[in-house]
Amino acid sequence: MEIFLTILRYAAGPLLGAIIGYFTNWLAVKMLFRPYYPKKIGKWRLPFTPGIIPKRKSALAAAVGKAVGEQLFTKDDLAAAVVSENATQKVAERAKELWRAAGDKTANEIISLAVPAEKAEAFDKSAQEAITDRVFRAVKDFGLGGVVASEGVKVIKQKKSALGMLAMFLSDDLISSLADKLADGVDGYVDNYGRQAIRKAVSVETEKLLNQPLSPLVERVDDEIIAGFARSLYSRAVKEMFAGLADELDVCAIVEQKINAMSVKELEKLVLSVMKKELNAIVNLGALIGFILGVLMIFV
Repeated sequence: MEIFLTILRYAAGPLLGAIIGYFTNWLAVKMLFRPYYPKKIGKWRLPFTPGIIPKRKSALAAAVGKAVGEQLFTKDDLAAAVVSENATQKVAERAKELWRAAGDKTANEIISLAVPAEKAEAFDKSAQEAITDRVFRAVKDFGLGGVVASEGVKVIKQKKSALGMLAMFLSDDLISSLADKLADGVDGYVDNYGRQAIRKAVSVETEKLLNQPLSPLVERVDDEIIAGFARSLYSRAVKEMFAGLADELDVCAIVEQKINAMSVKELEKLVLSVMKKELNAIVNLGALIGFILGVLMIFV
């Protein structure tokens, strides 16, 4: 019995120190997050509520946002990652795959995959109208009536000798008068019916073009050309985009908003998923320190 009491007297200090150290650190770790919300008795808020991290959540969000945005992942880092050689190469490879696959489809089928039907139809009509207007203006500027009349006069004069008795009635003045009337007639027809005729022809040709398989075009154009074009277009588009968005892209604010939007439970789960082992080590270290202090107290 006396031996037991002696062992207990020497072991009690270290064991009690270990228990106190373990419990103290365990409680400290828990108080990082718990309680999640303030606890009140009437109007009086209990001290140490809420936990340290819930109480300082806004400050934590600002600090993490600043660290990420200014040191870990800056705007330049984001731009470099987006236009990196690896990213550009993936875009090029994808462009080659899409180009090869386009050979089995028509232009209409390709458009339908990328654009809603109503928008594709509106674009098609708009494009046809634009082409029709340009062709119609070109025809009018060309002066088709004058060209037809001029060429007609040349032909008549060349063939005049072969007309026999009829040639006696075809004076130069009469030929010029007929040519002027022919020119006016052609120009009048172009003005009244030319645009309609051109619009119909454009519509027919567009329909044929859009419903033809793209395989002949795909076979003629090397996919490396498409890959090079995709690389160039992607790099230029991304650089121009970042040139306009660089000042507006606030990484710090984005990270801060994301953390502030998280609930305290979600934030605790996130921290513990990263630091659970480290926090458990702190708790165990408390027990070890308490045990050592208990041993030292035996000799004091």
